[in-house]
Amino acid sequence: MGKLMYFEKFRAWAVAIWQKIRPKSRLAYVMNSLLITFLLLCSLVYFAGVWYRRQASTTPLTWGVSWSYKFARELGVDPQAGLEAVASELPISRLRLMSYWDVHEATRGQYNWQELDEQIAIAEKYDKQVSLAIGLRQPRWPECHMPDWAKQLPADDWRKELQNYLQATVERYDSSPNVVEYQLENEFFTGFFGECPDHDRERLENEYSLVKSLTSKPIVITRSNNFLPSWPIGQPRADRTAFSIYKRVHNPVGYYEYPYPVWFYAGIAGLTKITTGVDTFIHELQVEPWGPVSTADLNDQEQQQSMDANRLSKRLSYAYATGMRTIDLWGAEWFYWRKTYWNDSSVWTTIQQELPKYK
Repeated sequence: MGKLMYFEKFRAWAVAIWQKIRPKSRLAYVMNSLLITFLLLCSLVYFAGVWYRRQASTTPLTWGVSWSYKFARELGVDPQAGLEAVASELPISRLRLMSYWDVHEATRGQYNWQELDEQIAIAEKYDKQVSLAIGLRQPRWPECHMPDWAKQLPADDWRKELQNYLQATVERYDSSPNVVEYQLENEFFTGFFGECPDHDRERLENEYSLVKSLTSKPIVITRSNNFLPSWPIGQPRADRTAFSIYKRVHNPVGYYEYPYPVWFYAGIAGLTKITTGVDTFIHELQVEPWGPVSTADLNDQEQQQSMDANRLSKRLSYAYATGMRTIDLWGAEWFYWRKTYWNDSSVWTTIQQELPKYK
């Protein structure tokens, strides 16, 4: 009887609590349901991040940089001298290099590899790993780097020509021991940004199958800002996946700081690992201003307002706290430009001093 009495008291207490907190209208019920769902999702992401950081903690930490010879020229710096300085003076282990189609096959059927050969040679000279971007969509505006002759072709024809170019690229550089992976089609599903003819998954699948038949090296497929359409659960299933982290950008109302906490990115990496078995890294950590005009046209004040040595230091700490163990900095052309053109070595020196602190 005593136990039954206590049970009845507990039931009456629970009913009384529910009467007080239950939604008083359909709208309130919907809002409460949405809030509970949101909190559950946040909890899922958070604990996935805790798990990911723990299981990744024994993996060696690798820092790298992206280097675009197109963008270096846009800033007015020598692409090869800049890359040599980056490779020889900064405490990095890897370089993310580009193989722009419109540069290396400016004339149909005629390949000119000189510029990329020189960059691979620099990587080999300083024993840096190379993550080689391949395909139509590669880093820097206009994102899709199609030669003018290919723009005049029907879709089926230029896709075939692109596959020929992909094959030629992989066959040329696959023998280099420093080329450790290929990044296929940079942020392929980011349809809202760039001047690209299509974002057709079938094309990506076909390109992936081709490259996979040509090399045993890992293939990376990247995504931007973790939009769900690019969640890597579909085909093709890459060997590694990566995303970008941009924190401070300029929009029509001024500078905006993305509010994502560290655990959000750690959680996305964790959920990716759980659902696909594929590891995730940061292929673009913003270390470059994002201002109201192109970087090359930003004055000194705007550059400093968007990115300086202090913000850089915090950005490195933020990326490290995600638990991802490969981190490629985005903006090496800019901080080399700051050093040589603006006589400001503060960002360059910060990278030299800060990276070795992280283990």
